[in-house]
Amino acid sequence: MTLSKFFVSCLAPLTLILATGCTKENSEPVDPCSKLECGENQACGIEQGQAACACLSGFEFEDENKVRCIPTPSQDAGFFDAFTTVDAEVTYPDASSPSDAGTVPVCEKPFGRATRHDNLTYGTLNERQRLDLIETNAPGPNPTIVWIHGGGWRQGRKSFPIFGEFIERGYNLVGIEYRLSDNAWPSTLLDVKAAIRWLRANAQTYRIDPDRIVVMGSSAGGHLAAFLGTSSGVNEFDEPSLGNENFSSDVNLVVNFYGPTSIIHMDEDAQANQCPANSLCHLCPDSPESMLLDCTPPDCPDRAAKASPITHVDGNEPPFLTVHGTEDCTVPTPQATRLHEALLAANSDSTLIIAQGAGHNVRECLANGIEDDIIEFVELHMRGCIHEKPEVNRPPDAQLNECLYENCPTLAAKCENLPVCVRLETCFQDCFADPNRQGCINACQREVSCEQDSSVPCLSDANRTEVVDETHYPLFQCGRSAGCYPRR
Repeated sequence: MTLSKFFVSCLAPLTLILATGCTKENSEPVDPCSKLECGENQACGIEQGQAACACLSGFEFEDENKVRCIPTPSQDAGFFDAFTTVDAEVTYPDASSPSDAGTVPVCEKPFGRATRHDNLTYGTLNERQRLDLIETNAPGPNPTIVWIHGGGWRQGRKSFPIFGEFIERGYNLVGIEYRLSDNAWPSTLLDVKAAIRWLRANAQTYRIDPDRIVVMGSSAGGHLAAFLGTSSGVNEFDEPSLGNENFSSDVNLVVNFYGPTSIIHMDEDAQANQCPANSLCHLCPDSPESMLLDCTPPDCPDRAAKASPITHVDGNEPPFLTVHGTEDCTVPTPQATRLHEALLAANSDSTLIIAQGAGHNVRECLANGIEDDIIEFVELHMRGCIHEKPEVNRPPDAQLNECLYENCPTLAAKCENLPVCVRLETCFQDCFADPNRQGCINACQREVSCEQDSSVPCLSDANRTEVVDETHYPLFQCGRSAGCYPRR
């Protein structure tokens, strides 16, 4: 069971599930979720007037007891829901008002409890015209982050960013789906623009600040996020029949993870990035780009240009942040440079982060302090505050190596506090350093499993999620992109 079909409502009382009660005796509305404490990777939702804990999207209950939620395979690799539900009663920092001292305040993370609304429809032409919305408990109106999934415009599902603890920072999170490339271009773009208009039309209902909408996406989702930023005022990409035509589809901030920006130059940029000859051919008839356009880009250069965000840069863009890995041969790195240079030439605000050693993977692109750079960028523009980057010093008795502490300090410290994780990482370092050993990941997990030796801290089904999924795997991804493991 995932947290689907859960909506905030106050209906007639029904049979008690986990917590009930939509009204007090004086009929004043109360929050039924306030009576319920949900576990890790769970959130409280309301269905037919009753509160219950359910797994976040991207997770499922481990067994029929429905106590613990574990990750499920995702069509959009690298992304899942990640927020916790904790109570906090504090004053929300108003980003529109400067501090009394006249200085930029430090960002706080005072929130946590949120209400989730699943499968809200922003259009009626296609079943994929829907979105999930996690509504922060901050008083509002609140900044809102819209995540657009990747998948080559051919697949994918709505999801949320895995980083930033934005719920705790007082942001709403939105994950949208859109028509895929089996529909004629520009259906994908028309849909994401319709979703933005829907959010503005429903801003009061969900405490959305219509002037603080951030759009993020990776790969194909990065392409659409960038397109939202560069196509302001391009009327042909706003379809009135999809609804809310009197509301703007403009966005206020763009974070683009390795999205295609100039389709006709994709193969040229792959060569410039020294990608292998067998890398994805973007100009071939069966390429994702050809399926998006319904033609090979060389055969329809005008359509390819019109479907490229870079074509529409005119100096009226919101601030842009583009993040791209040096080892990306799915969407070659020069695509990021092209967009960045075009934005600067138009006197638009653009920041480019080239993630050394990172491939076509968001986790790798967040390594080496880049995650904090992204948080800093968003917070400064949306809440007008400074994000304090965590300082983690390597303990004198640390068992993990200096490279991991230097490049992945938070994850390294988390692993250091889990003896099983330390054993697993020690095995990884030994295995990767030995050119004669193969299959290190599976071999090391077997070596530290409780089946091998349960007299020492060991890996079991009970701790696998915490040790592997939440700690060591992200640490390995971060460390690998930083060069902390020998390349083979």
